[in-house]
Amino acid sequence: MEALTKISDIISWVSKIAASVLIGALTIVLVLQVILRSMFNSGLAWSVEFSTFAIIWAVMLISNVLIKNNELITVDFFDHLLSERFKKIRNIIYQVVFIFLLVIMTTFGWFQAVGSIDKYTSTLGISWFYPYLSIPIGSALMLYQYLYKIFFNIVTIKKGGE
Repeated sequence: MEALTKISDIISWVSKIAASVLIGALTIVLVLQVILRSMFNSGLAWSVEFSTFAIIWAVMLISNVLIKNNELITVDFFDHLLSERFKKIRNIIYQVVFIFLLVIMTTFGWFQAVGSIDKYTSTLGISWFYPYLSIPIGSALMLYQYLYKIFFNIVTIKKGGE
């Protein structure tokens, strides 16, 4: 269990660093774009494409951290009206559906990325493989964190914890 926890922590830490670097680079590019447009009436042709890809990658990378820290948005407005048993059943159904969707996103995202290796973006000139790769990588990281969390909860319950 300690090894799984360590892997989870490392994935979370690397994801935070990578997403921070992407957002930092995005900020620099957009500030530079504003300066170039306002002062020189010219700009970077690739800034919009870079911004789009950087945001997508950052979101896909940081999503696993949100799952790990249990910070996903939930709708719990009516939870006080529901029984504890119903809430547990509902949460199990949510977990199964979420895992199923993440497996589909990882699998088909990989096929989409590999299928686009020989296609290139219009302004950056990079293979579409790299932007599309954000989906299977982000989904796989989310899937790991989600499965780790479920496994951790099962182990905790069996040991008599909360």
